[in-house]
Amino acid sequence: MNIREGAKYLAVASAGAAVTAGGIGLAGGYNHDVAKADPTPTITSSASTEASIVVSDGTVSFTGIPTSVDLSRVDVAKGVFKNTIGQGTEMAYAEPGGLLVGPDFGFAGKGNPMGDNPQGWVAMYNSKGEIQPISPVTQEVLHYEGPATQSVPEGGWMIMSTAQANVKVGNYEIDLPNIQDNNYFFVVRGLYGDMKQDTDRNTDAVITNYKPGHALVMNLQSGTETNIGFLSQGQLAQMAETSHSGGSNLGDGGASKLTLVILDLNTGAISIAEQDQARGQDGSKDWVSVYKNW
Repeated sequence: MNIREGAKYLAVASAGAAVTAGGIGLAGGYNHDVAKADPTPTITSSASTEASIVVSDGTVSFTGIPTSVDLSRVDVAKGVFKNTIGQGTEMAYAEPGGLLVGPDFGFAGKGNPMGDNPQGWVAMYNSKGEIQPISPVTQEVLHYEGPATQSVPEGGWMIMSTAQANVKVGNYEIDLPNIQDNNYFFVVRGLYGDMKQDTDRNTDAVITNYKPGHALVMNLQSGTETNIGFLSQGQLAQMAETSHSGGSNLGDGGASKLTLVILDLNTGAISIAEQDQARGQDGSKDWVSVYKNW
């Protein structure tokens, strides 16, 4: 596993990202029949009253989303941040990227099937908050009936894995309907952090219409000195592989379809991509862009 530092960001490459499989793989099991420096950007495009985008055998609908966002206002991976997937994923995922890690990450010996990490926990300690441990603060299974309220951290991210949900966050509402053999990853970039004491730019996400016990919410808070610019592309691939292969998704066999919905609260930029794979495939492949407003 390679530990790489770029600008003020440090993250673990894809081999190491897989150490989180046990925690993240629980996500979304239910199926009926599955940084820019400017902290206060302005949205110049008009907001849609309602829109529906057809994905696979269903639709994702949203309200309050701008019909168009100027690309110059959208954070996309470039320069030191490398995204090799494309298809709209570049507005959230890159290497280096922020990373959630499980207990296997601390093993510094040889033979870890999730990838060797000779630095052990030292890599996380030196990351200035770009690598964060899975804990009750950063990960929760929604065992209870909704509504559930989760934080989208200032300068950070919220990631949800679920078979269905309705999410109201900021000025936006996203409806993720239950679709045959499908799991969702819903990813939200929080408002840009200002690193100022006694100011609060956290945003509440109110989540309803999910299946209790089968919806997982995670968040990465801001680093100690900076926003979390992007999430680890390698971890996205690992999570996708888990979604298709098991982790209680559609029992023990996984869901063949995966829909990724990415929303940026700073600009209203949104991207939707799909992946259809058999078990044991490369989670960085076969992504297809369905919609984006930038």
